[in-house]
Amino acid sequence: MTFVSYVDQGELLNQGQTLKGRNTAVLDLDLAAPGATQTSTTRVSVVTTYQGRRSSIGSACCGATDAALNQQRSEAYLAKTAKLPSVEVTASGLQYQALQKGYGESPLETNQVTVNYRGLLPSGVIFDSGTHITFPLRGVIAGWTEGLQYMKVGAKYRFYIPADLAYGERGTGGLIGPNAALVFDVELLEVK
Repeated sequence: MTFVSYVDQGELLNQGQTLKGRNTAVLDLDLAAPGATQTSTTRVSVVTTYQGRRSSIGSACCGATDAALNQQRSEAYLAKTAKLPSVEVTASGLQYQALQKGYGESPLETNQVTVNYRGLLPSGVIFDSGTHITFPLRGVIAGWTEGLQYMKVGAKYRFYIPADLAYGERGTGGLIGPNAALVFDVELLEVK
């Protein structure tokens, strides 16, 4: 994966650099601009695109207009990802793509699982990640509960999750606005 760091004033940073007291986010360049290389021109273009998306997707507060706009954008994004090679779409609307096949058992809803994961907005902004995280499968968003049951230990999947299987109309109050679709890269390490 290729990452581009962004600072809210439009300044670009190399990965690992920080500016104290500045609002930063990390973009997944492969997701935000598929096929692009990390040149200065591409980085500026991706950051400019991100700046335009940031106010409508990442900073959506809680109004009905923001929720409706996010819903339209999420539906358009999911319609596009559903056409990607090797993406499967379930009856609930969850989309998944096997990036690496696994072995062994698949979890049931009643199991605990240990995973590595990365959560992204459709714009490519990484909003969360974790390694060796263990939790009951019933204790997470519905898109995860459903999606992880398709996996086997050792598998890596990308999930494209509609808002109604994520945080719905409420969002999280942070980067995840109301009616926002989410993308998760998940590696299933263990089933208990």
